[in-house]
Amino acid sequence: MTVGPPITRADLDNTLNREIGAVWSALDAVNKRNLWLNHSSHTNALLLTPLGYSGPGAGSDIDILRGAFTDLASLWNLSHGNTGAQGVAAVGSTAALNNFFFNATLVQGLNWYG
Repeated sequence: MTVGPPITRADLDNTLNREIGAVWSALDAVNKRNLWLNHSSHTNALLLTPLGYSGPGAGSDIDILRGAFTDLASLWNLSHGNTGAQGVAAVGSTAALNNFFFNATLVQGLNWYG
């Protein structure tokens, strides 16, 4: 006796495609937010300080926030085989030559939206 609904290939394909899409979408959102944060109109004085973020300075809210998005945007770059990685993720510069979404595009086939 099995417990739970039976699984089909279509079920697994759909689940895998949703998971791949979620990773892609999350990294895409982080990359776009990093670009937004680094836009010339979003300086600390014009955007972050008036919103109540402390800093800039080592360990301040602003440095932590900007550092986090720089590192996560580097993960976006690394996952796409871009060499523009910055921050902590740049330590894996040899990985920057690899497109980590290569096989994911094959899984999603014609439905790949990345």
